[in-house]
Amino acid sequence: MSAPLRICYLLMSTELCGGVRIVFDQARFLGQLGHHVEIRAVMGTHDWYPHPLRVRYLPQLDAPFATGEFPDAVIATF
Repeated sequence: MSAPLRICYLLMSTELCGGVRIVFDQARFLGQLGHHVEIRAVMGTHDWYPHPLRVRYLPQLDAPFATGEFPDAVIATF
């Protein structure tokens, strides 16, 4: 396998719904393949999801990479 990718999903909310569940499952499976995956969201809770995930909550999503550390892929879904 080539070098692992740094992947970031952007969500408005992490509350339980079908679309969020799909994002969480994709993030988990990509992580199992060795990629570094993070989910960034504005609101919600992810305690309903039974698997560990890296979720960071931000006050807004318009500048989620202010530190200058950019992922290889960003997936924004609303």
